[in-house]
Amino acid sequence: MVTLIVLEWFELRILYSTVMYVLRTGVAWRDVPAETVGRSGVTAWRRLRDWTEAGV
Repeated sequence: MVTLIVLEWFELRILYSTVMYVLRTGVAWRDVPAETVGRSGVTAWRRLRDWTEAGV
């Protein structure tokens, strides 16, 4: 249970970092450098889309 909570927190942190990067720089999701935010922009976009559809 604790591992799941930490994993979710880590995923949220990466998603937040990626969204902030996109908002600050104005780049497209596909152009987000994975080495800068820890996840590819497309992966972060998919997670955001899935969580939004799920009502998270």
